[in-house]
Amino acid sequence: MGSINYSTAVWDKNLESSITIIGSKGSIKLGGQYMNEVEYCHIKDYTMPQLEETNPLTIMAHTKALPLTTIM
Repeated sequence: MGSINYSTAVWDKNLESSITIIGSKGSIKLGGQYMNEVEYCHIKDYTMPQLEETNPLTIMAHTKALPLTTIM
């Protein structure tokens, strides 16, 4: 399997980016300048919890993954 390399860091600021995952049971879109916003979440039998506001400097330290089996 290959790998994907990416960065949102460009000269002088980060570019906004997003990723959308579409499965047979729903879809979710993550985005924002630091990929720290759930822009859309519609998944069968799943209620999106109220998330705390994030600090861009500590996003990676507090990431909680949603299992892909939830939407696939």
